[in-house]
Amino acid sequence: MKRQLLALLFAFGFLAVNAQSFQFHDQSGNNLSGQTVTLTGDDSEYELTDYIKLMNNSGTSKNIKIKRYEVSVTPATTNYFCWTVCYAPMTAGAYPQFPYVGHLAWNDYVTASGSAYAPYQLIVYHKPNGNAGNSLYRYVAFDGANPNDSVEVFVAVNISAANSVNELFAVKSLNLFPNPANQVANIQYQFNNAAGEQQLVVSDMIGNRRKVMQLIGTEGTVRLDLNEYASGIYFVTVMRNGEAVSTKRLVVTH
Repeated sequence: MKRQLLALLFAFGFLAVNAQSFQFHDQSGNNLSGQTVTLTGDDSEYELTDYIKLMNNSGTSKNIKIKRYEVSVTPATTNYFCWTVCYAPMTAGAYPQFPYVGHLAWNDYVTASGSAYAPYQLIVYHKPNGNAGNSLYRYVAFDGANPNDSVEVFVAVNISAANSVNELFAVKSLNLFPNPANQVANIQYQFNNAAGEQQLVVSDMIGNRRKVMQLIGTEGTVRLDLNEYASGIYFVTVMRNGEAVSTKRLVVTH
């Protein structure tokens, strides 16, 4: 999966959004506000993911909410995002704006101290489900007490057709059990074929890698000792040749 930044060279028929207290940043601290993050892959990929940081530039603490707009989406794909919680995958077109006023998720927010990054990152997901095509999402972060105090970033997902229409997904299965887990979590994986490099990466909610393990062969089970992990939500990601191909949530409870 390749990742690049493009200047936003076209306008949409939305209400203008002015960055005031906030800025979206990439992992290197570059300002993404008003720009487009582009993710590329082919229709054989399980999932495309990106982590985006949010800076509160004001001098006071803010309760920050995020909403996602589907500008244009490929039919039969699914998408979701995480902002303090991870929402269930949504079929393209089911919720053009999420969350909407009246939905329980509308009340969700992350508190960011003044002149600091929010403690959680915006994590965006797109699942091609075997469908090639281009999709564009618009994410808006805003002050829960003042919705006009906001900032936006666009995420473009460009999915091409795989070389073979019969090509199967690289990951046949990825299972975590028990989940939620207390002392130990078993991670069972199965691939359709072996890759040159296969890794299992465990990350926390703010994107820090907590553990990286090599995966051997086309199937197996990894035992993860949870004594070093605080209670909370973690992400277990399978990497093949440097690309994330599958991610599952792991809930740790002590």
